Amino acid sequence: TPPTVWPTINKSESDIRRYLDDNANDLNELEGIWTVTETGTWRNVYSGMNGSLPNRKNDYRIAIVRDSVEPNYDFTGVVLESQNPYWKLGRIKAHFRKTAYEKVYDALWYMGNYSEDRGSYVLDESGLIKVTRTSYDPDNQYVEITTQHLFIKAYPPITGKSRPSGDAKLKSS
Repeated sequence: TPPTVWPTINKSESDIRRYLDDNANDLNELEGIWTVTETGTWRNVYSGMNGSLPNRKNDYRIAIVRDSVEPNYDFTGVVLESQNPYWKLGRIKAHFRKTAYEKVYDALWYMGNYSEDRGSYVLDESGLIKVTRTSYDPDNQYVEITTQHLFIKAYPPITGKSRPSGDAKLKSS
């Protein structure tokens, strides 16, 4: 059961897009609207059997914006859409903070059941964030579960400075 009281930001996707457009020159590359999908596999380490995890309705569309409300964090992830009925529009899904590395962020991510998960999120050269975690099934110590979250930026469009280096044309004379 979701908590009855949870921090929220009462802004629509239109409000978020307006903020992103108005501050386009000052945005951090983490700021924007992201589609987050989860896939996973399981493996029985004893028998070697393996397979894919069923769709657990953990796909989200979130807005990541600069945040000055939460101490020790620079950005907040807010739910814009969710397949999980417990995660309603406007609920705070995550907090991110900058690290000494330009494209690495510490994160506090709230899982589907509202438990906390802390980790590092790396923005790769193509502008994607991929987070892979491996754990053991709490009900069966022989089952290893690997989940991958893929963050794909939906808005604002990625500019030339964020494109992977392979997109650059070779200049010669």
